[in-house]
Amino acid sequence: MKESLIPQPKYTESAPQPLDKIISKTFENYFFSLPFIPHRRELGQFLNSKLANFDPNEMEDLIQRKPILNVKLISRYLKRNDFLGAYEAFWATWNPVTHKAIRSVYDALGGNDNAPIATIGAFLYSGLVHTLHPYMIPIYIILAINGRWTDIASTAMVVTGTFGALSIPVATRKIIRVKNAKNIRER
Repeated sequence: MKESLIPQPKYTESAPQPLDKIISKTFENYFFSLPFIPHRRELGQFLNSKLANFDPNEMEDLIQRKPILNVKLISRYLKRNDFLGAYEAFWATWNPVTHKAIRSVYDALGGNDNAPIATIGAFLYSGLVHTLHPYMIPIYIILAINGRWTDIASTAMVVTGTFGALSIPVATRKIIRVKNAKNIRER
């Protein structure tokens, strides 16, 4: 068998490639949100065989373990008048289903080492995921049939841009935390 001139990526179970993980977790999100798909079990097995990190049951398991919207955590921040903390806690616990996909983007962009930029990038990706959600496809098809391409583009920009704007308070809080940590270390 002839060797390929194109370098092949080396995958390991313990260290998945960031893009593979992002794609797999995004497909898990879409797969979970469309429970009425015909032949769902077979599709899940197919995706599991093609995508290294895809687990068709992970989202159902996650919903059982992690509550949607951790009210106790948010109230703790609000009692301390830490509104940015409450806002961050809201977004961190709002939707455990999309959290896996978004967290993989956050980690790929540097995670806590590059928290403000990773936060903004993760929110923008979340906007893109919402823009491309399967429930939106019929709307885009109808708009396209009617030749309303600018409506499709403007919807994508508005949704993604709105998520970018929603990231600013969380990124601000992370900048403040980094600055405070540097001040403490300098003392």
